[in-house]
Amino acid sequence: MHRSHNLPSLVDGPISNRFSGFIEISAAMLLKLVAVVYLTPAFSVPGVGFAVLGAWLGHVYMKAQIAIKREMSNAKAPVLGHFGASVAGLGVSAPRDRCGIGLT
Repeated sequence: MHRSHNLPSLVDGPISNRFSGFIEISAAMLLKLVAVVYLTPAFSVPGVGFAVLGAWLGHVYMKAQIAIKREMSNAKAPVLGHFGASVAGLGVSAPRDRCGIGLT
């Protein structure tokens, strides 16, 4: 809860700078691909293939990054991590208690 005051500076600074760089690089790559495909249309299939591969690798990277960030957050504030895990488990144990299937 205490770390939330750093959130605006985290979003305003590095994320906007990285997004600007991402847009610049993406536009340059797209322009180069369009130029190559204009001169040699056979390169459109490998170009689309590499774009799909890049999108898939980016998706895998982001899934791994989320897990790593969660572990780092739990290492910084273990009490919040335990609280989150116990709250997540409440949804499983409450219906069992109502049905009489609780752990005894």
